[in-house]
Amino acid sequence: MKNILSEITEQEKNRILEMHRKSTSRFYLNEEEEGGPIVGKLVDQLGEINATIGQTLQFKFSNLRNAGKLPVTITKIMPSSESMTVNLKTPITLQPGETLPELIITNKLVQDATTLQPDSEGKINFDVPVSLFTQTNKKYTVYCRATITLK
Repeated sequence: MKNILSEITEQEKNRILEMHRKSTSRFYLNEEEEGGPIVGKLVDQLGEINATIGQTLQFKFSNLRNAGKLPVTITKIMPSSESMTVNLKTPITLQPGETLPELIITNKLVQDATTLQPDSEGKINFDVPVSLFTQTNKKYTVYCRATITLK
């Protein structure tokens, strides 16, 4: 079999590779096109706590920032539990290096919630994600965690 690559010039190889890169680039997002990434403390761990049904837990995320070179817009903040609320309204645009205002997530402990299933020792490993979606539908997740003993 004849090796046609050995018969084309380096310039021709580069031209073909560049045509391929341009024609396929629309299928991929890179950091420059989408802004971000959002970095910082993505977990708020309350540790071991005693709590009662009806009590509200508060989780704080105060250092999330845009570590990219372009602005990033958070279009939606979506808790994974109906008993959770967030303090920020969207959309929120962060310039490069800008920090998100403090994100406070509250969770009211309600009877029969799927997040409140105790283990064999009666402890609840509360580990609930909250999703942050950007303008390109990229998803970042922060986690609200605690080990709860119900009183």
